Amino acid sequence: MENKQKIILTFVVIGLVFGLGFAAKKLLLPKIQEARVAQTSSQTNYKTNVRIGADSFPGYAVLRSPNFRDQLGRSEIGVQVIAPAADDTDMYGNRMKALKKGDLNMAVFTIDSDIVAGISESALADVTIFLLIDDSNGADGMVAYKQAVQNAAALNRAQTKIVATGDSPSETLARQLVANMLPALGSQDWLVSAKSPDDVLDQLKKADKNAKTAYVLWEPALSKALALPGVIQIYDTSKVNGAIVDVLAVNRKFLIEQPTVVRAVEEAYFRALHTYQVAPNGMTKLVMDDAKLNGDTLTEEQAKKIANGIQWKNTMENYAQFGLLSAADLHGLPTMREMIASISQFLLKTGKLKSNPTDGHEQDLYYDGTLRAMQQANFHPGQAQDEIVRGVANLPALTDDEWKSLITVGDMDARAISFARGKADIEIQGTRDVKDVADRLKAWPTYYLTVIGHARNDGDPAANLELAKARSKSVVDELISNGIAVARVKTSAEPSQTQSGTAQSVTFQLSQRPY
Repeated sequence: MENKQKIILTFVVIGLVFGLGFAAKKLLLPKIQEARVAQTSSQTNYKTNVRIGADSFPGYAVLRSPNFRDQLGRSEIGVQVIAPAADDTDMYGNRMKALKKGDLNMAVFTIDSDIVAGISESALADVTIFLLIDDSNGADGMVAYKQAVQNAAALNRAQTKIVATGDSPSETLARQLVANMLPALGSQDWLVSAKSPDDVLDQLKKADKNAKTAYVLWEPALSKALALPGVIQIYDTSKVNGAIVDVLAVNRKFLIEQPTVVRAVEEAYFRALHTYQVAPNGMTKLVMDDAKLNGDTLTEEQAKKIANGIQWKNTMENYAQFGLLSAADLHGLPTMREMIASISQFLLKTGKLKSNPTDGHEQDLYYDGTLRAMQQANFHPGQAQDEIVRGVANLPALTDDEWKSLITVGDMDARAISFARGKADIEIQGTRDVKDVADRLKAWPTYYLTVIGHARNDGDPAANLELAKARSKSVVDELISNGIAVARVKTSAEPSQTQSGTAQSVTFQLSQRPY
């Protein structure tokens, strides 16, 4: 019995020794090592460090650049850009959660993901947007096999499918198109969620070429898709303003407690961006270097295409789109409030949002105070004239033959414009609905619009057609009064397909010039 107790005691002692050794290794050794490092290292010049959450998208290359880090270092601020884990299946949600908790001070989002993740994590009161990074300008696009889908309008059919990376800008672009041009898909289960652009590309290669299916990708997978025989591009972000917009958000508590640090980050970002933008092939080289940093290799041609597909927003464009300049200085660009309102609406219409928490108070999602202070101090990263607001180019006026040569993109899904029976005068509600059409049309700066008037299909056909023409002209005049250029709109008329008069009194056909 005594021997048994000795054996037990021996095991207890051994266990205690191992336990103390393990505790020393886990608890004491790191502190000893930390003390040694501190005693044998140079002093840092950083008074504070900023933690920024960002993924590998090339649009965020400036935040990872040596120039940005050096610019911040001059303000005695260190920066750590934290990438998501490779197996992170809820990148935006986890990024928002970390930002809300303060584990991150700042983080990048697209506007739509800021809204969706902010709602999901109950973080809209904890996070605010303070910097506009970029607007996709062709880096994201939708493709299909031409023999089945000649244009976006061909997708407006039941059973159509759109393959896109889930919870990504690709899904957002698809939802923007569905909400505005593809009403037949609105209540359908149209989205096929893929894991990545490469997964979308793989599904495209294996697809039935006769199926009414579209595929949404971003560069460089988009270019690889277009290199496949029979594949055409039917929609992309060069056709739309303010749909895929990247922003930098900050924890509101951090913003209140460290306003000078937030301003330093913003100024360092604009200085770094300006350095790359004014250098010959500066943005292309930045994209190539950033790809290497992320373990990828891009040719110069691939990097140039990516750089051309991203419009990085400079200081003046931030001033303008945050509402600090006049409407004329916007040159057709949407404001932050307008972009948030538009994105929220199409997310709501396609079921991504159950309700719209931003409706009527979109300004609560962004903060212009830092930019306002910079503007009042006349901050510019170079000379003031070095930066301009790159607005929307005006479409040229067309001849009748050129109008006939336009390629139909699709019909804009719009509420019926209300007219008094047998008259062409727009009623009050119809005036509001035309304004909505005008606001949405501004998001498609490269499209022309044909307003097709309709009238009842009973009675005198000639009189009905004249009424249809008059209704079309009334709507066009109202669109012009709401800021739509005369050169972009044209009237047309045709008999209604019904005798009840319940069909939409005018329809809106979007078209573009041939490539």
